[in-house]
Amino acid sequence: MVPFYLLLLLLAAVVKGSIRYTVQFESSNPADQTAFLDYLHQHHINVTVRYTFNTIMNGMSVELSEDFLPLTPESPALLLAQTLKKCPFIHRYWPGKRYPRPNVIRSTTASLAYIDPGLPNLGDMAASAGMDVINLSLGGGVSAWGEDALAVALSNLADRGIIVVVAQGNEGRDGIARTPSPAIGEHVIAVGSVDNAYRMPQYLRVSYEDNELGSYEYALTTGSNSLIHDTDLEFVPLTQHPRQKSTMGIDYEHHRNETGCGPIKQDVFGKIVLAQQGGSCSDGQKAMEVQKAGGVGLLLYGGEEQVDDMVSLDQYPVVRIPVATLHGQDGANLLQHFRPDSDRDASKLSMRFVSHTMAIKSAGQMSAFSTWGPDPEVGTNMAEWKDDVLNFSILDLANIVARAYTTMSGTSMATPYISGCVALLMQATGKAPPVSIIRHLLNHAKPIYTSSGTQLESIAKQGAGLVQIYDSIMASTYVSPYKISLNDTEHFRPLTQLTIENTSNITKIYRLKHLPVAAVAGYDFKKSAVPLRSGKYQVANGSVRFGQDSFLLDPSEKRSISVHFHQPRMPKELDQDAPISPLIYGGFLQVRQASVVGDNQTIQDKPLHVPYFGVLGNQYDLPILDKVKGYPYIGNADGNRIQPDDSRNEPMTIPTYNFEKGEKLHLYMRLGSPTTLLKCELIKINDDTIKEAVVGYVARFHNAWVPRNDNGRDNYDYSVHWNGQVALDYRGSLSPSVAAAKAAALADTQGLLSSSTIKTYPADPGVYHLRLSALKIFGDAGRKEDWESWDSLEFGIIG
Repeated sequence: MVPFYLLLLLLAAVVKGSIRYTVQFESSNPADQTAFLDYLHQHHINVTVRYTFNTIMNGMSVELSEDFLPLTPESPALLLAQTLKKCPFIHRYWPGKRYPRPNVIRSTTASLAYIDPGLPNLGDMAASAGMDVINLSLGGGVSAWGEDALAVALSNLADRGIIVVVAQGNEGRDGIARTPSPAIGEHVIAVGSVDNAYRMPQYLRVSYEDNELGSYEYALTTGSNSLIHDTDLEFVPLTQHPRQKSTMGIDYEHHRNETGCGPIKQDVFGKIVLAQQGGSCSDGQKAMEVQKAGGVGLLLYGGEEQVDDMVSLDQYPVVRIPVATLHGQDGANLLQHFRPDSDRDASKLSMRFVSHTMAIKSAGQMSAFSTWGPDPEVGTNMAEWKDDVLNFSILDLANIVARAYTTMSGTSMATPYISGCVALLMQATGKAPPVSIIRHLLNHAKPIYTSSGTQLESIAKQGAGLVQIYDSIMASTYVSPYKISLNDTEHFRPLTQLTIENTSNITKIYRLKHLPVAAVAGYDFKKSAVPLRSGKYQVANGSVRFGQDSFLLDPSEKRSISVHFHQPRMPKELDQDAPISPLIYGGFLQVRQASVVGDNQTIQDKPLHVPYFGVLGNQYDLPILDKVKGYPYIGNADGNRIQPDDSRNEPMTIPTYNFEKGEKLHLYMRLGSPTTLLKCELIKINDDTIKEAVVGYVARFHNAWVPRNDNGRDNYDYSVHWNGQVALDYRGSLSPSVAAAKAAALADTQGLLSSSTIKTYPADPGVYHLRLSALKIFGDAGRKEDWESWDSLEFGIIG
């Protein structure tokens, strides 16, 4: 019997006086349910069983009374967690997650499952339960390759006839080619976000003697566990202490105090503190300092460097105060009201946190947070890019906590709308293969515009456009393919066949037209190999020639039309400096249709659209290693670069490492583009022949299918903390993920070798250097010129 995995998850619905849990057992034996309850009673924990289930998995939902909640300020789940840790019927658990069991919504023709992927094999379980549509509000993380395990697994589900709808992610501010897994999957529907007409923003309203001075929008950070809406609280900015400069001229006290990284000396008890983001510590550390000083909240604003609009406190569970960020320059503007030379009495300033509905100026445009593509190989083996479709991302959620109401935004909110659209389509037209359902949606999606209102948004951002489910249901014309990838200049595909089918019972006239969209450049290679936070729009339109642009189709007739594409010219402003940022261009093939209802009489129907895109430039030429930013380099444990000492009139001193004593060599790298392979060779120069010899390969780090880095703090660079062990077989030492690398290292230390691991050996004492090589996009690992390489400084191994 295949053992079931356990998942203990905190339900989203928390009712007053109790907390509900869902438990899954180690095996599928129903007797485990009774044994589990007996075990809890033996440990003096009385729960109420809400319901049990064993069709898809063996488990139950229980409710813990408030009488048994711990009296400490720790998590309410602590009491159960300590008991369950030793429970023989439970394999593992994750407190604080969402409920994972597929919630089945059944209609006469379609079944829809909303699932959380915290449980391994959950997709297979949903498939076994007869699901037709699987919704995964799962996105984010780092960029990925289509070969990622989760992306492949979900694509395989789609091949079994199940529609898989996934969130594209909310990393739109991390720039081009950021699509994560599983959205990068070949046959899944990836959902991006369009701004809604209205939203519920949160404001800090500042008044002086009942006269409003200004309103400043803020956002609560993820992980903040209390609200400050509709409250009046005293407000205080951090002031500057007298400057104390070090011998190197660094103003430590000024720097630490401005950002709140050190102990806060001024009186902030019972007040909300305004502090600057950035500096020498994380925002979570700042929140801890404010909390320790008695502050009741922290409001962060940006400094000279561009910082994230939203920060996370997930790694700081001890922070209990609300933490929020101000948008743009609002922090600096707010500080103006507290200037010492102001003619206003600061004690008469009043602050109120409010929230109200307001119209969104960017309604109908791409949400700034929505992640965008394309994939690294821009659809070499498939007509594929991401996003596939868009929908509005603001979802009203009722009865979340204590019967309250709230709104949430993100591609995770847009995704269930699309899943619902798919279920409606299947209910109205009957079940069909995923490719047919996707074609219905994409053929009738509505293209959207950039903020200028004059250019259609880039295909890399909007995909096929905004879904129009009514038009998809009522469709009587289909166009294949439903999206087209022309690839980059070297792999350019100039010709395709467009097939138009009239499925109605009347004759129709069709006219074809080309609608170009905004081109976008995603890099500035003079600054970094990592993409810009937001792309730069350009006017660069390719041309399209149809073999026939007007024709008539009788009922149930179809016709194939040849379509010839021509790449645009590189704009002059991008043709001055080398290397040039590749330019993503594209457009829509518009299929206008009119029904013939009588002699010389026609009725215009809504047009269909087929999106296409290509890349002007070669993906092969994209730099992988961010050498412009000084990467890679060998540094110390804190990330500071190590420089050889050549300041004296003596031979250069090189760093040395005694790995037998537990010392480590710290290698830091930053990738501007993803790579399928990273190779780190340990090289020794033969004293006699002065020739290089590869001694081994640094292993046990993520070195296969490696994502690119970003401009945010969490994924700015990668680090390898090498213990002096090398593998002799490079191919056998590859790790396709961080988790795989850790598992291999653990197996190595415990001597648990398997077919997926390989033994490593300690390098002998001597003088060496590292050579880090990254395989270029479209590169062949067997060709030396397809690798981008870097050599480290020399170092010594002693011991």
